[in-house]
Formats: sequence, structure tokens, C-alpha cells
Amino acid sequence: MRTGYLPFTFAPKRNTEPAGLLNLIGGMGALLSTVVRAASASTRAYHPYGLADAEGFTALAVAEVLLHTHDIVSGLELTYQPPDADLCARVIDRLHPDLEPHDDPWTLMLWATGRADIPNRDRVQRWRWRPGVDQR
Repeated sequence: MRTGYLPFTFAPKRNTEPAGLLNLIGGMGALLSTVVRAASASTRAYHPYGLADAEGFTALAVAEVLLHTHDIVSGLELTYQPPDADLCARVIDRLHPDLEPHDDPWTLMLWATGRADIPNRDRVQRWRWRPGVDQR
């Protein structure tokens, strides 16, 4: 069982434009989905927040894609809304099951990661996903 990341780094080419970063996210998502589909139910993947099963690691990946797409698009002074609010709700339920519900799961995900405010809730300063099967 691995206790750390594999010893390699991955980074986009220097000076990659935002559109290229979005394409990169799509390509890496396709690669990850192939790996997750091939994983057995007993497979665990290392993450600093805990060993994750395929469902937990997939939820981490989906969160990263949605949130970093938001970050990239925000940098272009555009807005981004994921096409499936239920997807956001499932990711939040899997990675942060103790959050008080909100009528907009995307806003809740942004709030839970310190990217947005929700009225009558304190701004999130620190957060941590819980991808491990033993952390739910």
C-alpha cells in the first residue's frame, strides 16, 4: 500500500493560456475516469486527507475539476455554473457530509472551499475534504 504520492510531478507547459488549461482539465478527467472504472472495489488511493476508495477519489477529482474550472474562468472575469447541481450535491455529501445543507449545492461547494459567502454563515478559512471510507 502506498503511503505517499508517486514520485513524479505534473505541470502544464509554461505560459499555457487559460483555454489550454481547460483542455488539460478535460483530458486529465478522461484519463482519471478510465482508471477509476478499472479499479476494484478494494482499491485504495493515497491522498493526504486519507486513503480513498474509487468513489471517494472520484469525488475528489470531480471537486477539483469543478472548482479549478471556476478558478480559471473567474480569472477570465467570466462566470461558471456546473451543468448538474446534483453532481455538486453528491460531491459535497461524499466529501463533507456534515455540512448544513443549502438550496444551491454549487454555492455550498464554493462556500465550503472558501470561494464564496453564504448569508448567516461564517466565511470558511480552513477546510478539509474527507475522502476516506473510514472518515464518513
